[in-house]
Amino acid sequence: MAMNMLRFRSYSFFRNRSTSVLPRMFERSGVTVVRLRFVGTTAGPKKPRSKLVKGLGIATRITFIGLIVPVACFGVSFAVAAQAQSREVEEAKAMEKVIEVDPHEIEVETTIEDMELVKTLRANPKFHELRPHKDQIVDLMTETLTAGALGGKGKISVAPYMWVNHDDRELVAVMHLGENLCGHPGIVHGGLLTIVMDEGLGGCAFTALPNQIGVTANLSMNFRNAAPPNNIYILRAKVTEAKGRKVWAAATFETAPTKERAGVVVCDATSLFIQPKWASLLPRIITTRNNV
Repeated sequence: MAMNMLRFRSYSFFRNRSTSVLPRMFERSGVTVVRLRFVGTTAGPKKPRSKLVKGLGIATRITFIGLIVPVACFGVSFAVAAQAQSREVEEAKAMEKVIEVDPHEIEVETTIEDMELVKTLRANPKFHELRPHKDQIVDLMTETLTAGALGGKGKISVAPYMWVNHDDRELVAVMHLGENLCGHPGIVHGGLLTIVMDEGLGGCAFTALPNQIGVTANLSMNFRNAAPPNNIYILRAKVTEAKGRKVWAAATFETAPTKERAGVVVCDATSLFIQPKWASLLPRIITTRNNV
């Protein structure tokens, strides 16, 4: 039978909104029209659910929430705990780097603590012992010259020992200078000696200042002898005059005496320190008694 060309006629939409589309399609010329009807699945009122079905639905939701919420809370708690533990590990590693010592440092500290001068100062109740580089706030250590850049093996090998007599306004410091602080091979740089004297004189002058903090106004150095590296040195400072916010002090720097030779003065200095009017606003960087 010869097939006629199919001709698109139209689409029709009828019945209510819940009824599916009933398209009229492809009517052949001279042939009975074929209509396709698709019955909507949403037609008619919904049947009410039984109490059993409702109960099962509610129970399923409660069970789901009961499983998900604890897991989520556990995940959050675990993440917070892991972050805190990671932070503690980083802080511990940072502290290890700060307090890490090697055999050479132990040897230097043992030698210093066996000195007769150290034993005498420790037995004198007038002198208060402290170690500023160890008592300094850790976060600020890398920002200070002597405790940061100049401290460590081959330089200022160990944290200097210091004794302060507040009654007589005196200071005694003992330290070890390594081989990496030389200007000329075999001679400690004069600039390094100036820095050490400035800090020692300052620590002494602070005992006479109202807020125990000040700045260097004048420092006069006299270099007497060459300072050999890898030696223990003794700094002795004393306040010579104090007037309000101004303090004058003098100091000597000498090699520690040994059984073979007496101590030799390598330099001496005089200084003037002034307490600024805004000194009370400056932060403390040392956590010791009297903040000296």
